[in-house]
Amino acid sequence: SARKGEEGRGSAMSGEMAGVGLFFQQDAQGTIFVASLTPGAAADRTGVIQKGDIVLKVDDVTVTGMTLTKVRDYVLGHSGTVCCITFRRPSAANKFCYDADLVRGSGEFLDIVEKNNDYAAQKDKISQLLQKNQKDILAIEADINTLSNHPPMKIEDPRVKELANELKSRSEDLRQLQDTRIRTKERLTDAERRKMETQTRLERECAEKLSIESRLRTVKNESTDFERAFEEEFALWKNVQEKLKHDVDIELSSKQLAEETLSQAMVRFNDMKAQMLDLRLKEQRISRCLSNVHDALEKASRLNEVVGQELHAYTPALDAAQGWFLNELVTTLRANKSSIPPIPQPPLRLVMNNHQAMQGNHEPFPSNTGDSFYNNNLGRNFTNVND
Repeated sequence: SARKGEEGRGSAMSGEMAGVGLFFQQDAQGTIFVASLTPGAAADRTGVIQKGDIVLKVDDVTVTGMTLTKVRDYVLGHSGTVCCITFRRPSAANKFCYDADLVRGSGEFLDIVEKNNDYAAQKDKISQLLQKNQKDILAIEADINTLSNHPPMKIEDPRVKELANELKSRSEDLRQLQDTRIRTKERLTDAERRKMETQTRLERECAEKLSIESRLRTVKNESTDFERAFEEEFALWKNVQEKLKHDVDIELSSKQLAEETLSQAMVRFNDMKAQMLDLRLKEQRISRCLSNVHDALEKASRLNEVVGQELHAYTPALDAAQGWFLNELVTTLRANKSSIPPIPQPPLRLVMNNHQAMQGNHEPFPSNTGDSFYNNNLGRNFTNVND
């Protein structure tokens, strides 16, 4: 893409420097060409320079390959000075080189310079005319004086009449020349007045230019300070943005970690909830089983109590029957005189003892009920039999 450089009136950036009203651009190959012309400036007044013309030299310095900034420095100069630039027309049909002598300055400055040049040329022309008329006036005055010093003669010479007519004509010419001289002086005075007004206007414009340049320098300094402050604020804002981005990244990481932790906790909570449900179901089943077992135990306890009561009711009869049976056995054994083997505890008494111990509300059979009988009767009888 082409880079663009500006060269024109001169500004606060260049102080007292001024240009010739050209805007340059530079293509990728480094060729510098005219991008546009400032209306009313020196380049536009030539009527020759066109857009696209390639710049070859500035004041006999070859600028091909230079940067736009360096070429601009060559073109800029003090107002009123002349800059000679060599151009080349790139058109294939009319490819030629030409030089252009351009006066540096703005359009207003060039207008004032042209007016001053016109006033100066007009003044020189009027001065030459006055000098010529002055010579004619002096010659006529000399002739008039010469003729006035001679007394009138009555000479019948036709040349006298011709001279009188010529003198009259010369007097008329002298009067006209004097009138012209007066008018010329007036015009000269008017030109001098216009020149003074122009100089006053130029001085006023120069003062305004200096004031504008001073304000522009002030604005430039303020702009520089603003740019510096803006760069500092931008750097600070960039640091804050980076820090904020870092904090946001940390927050996002923390949020992601918290979400993962929450997800894991929810999974564990769901697992624990499922386990709690399973435990509750198991607890309910166990409760039902325990309730059923408790009911069965209560039924068994009631049944056992009934059985115990019935057994307790049959215990005296069974004891009597057992005693009778043992007595009969002892009698039979004595009659047969055979050895008496050891006799175990009656199983019925053991069952009763265990049942009453489980109930806890009945006195167990005394352990010496049968034993005393056995010891008192069988033991003695068995000893006697053995004897």
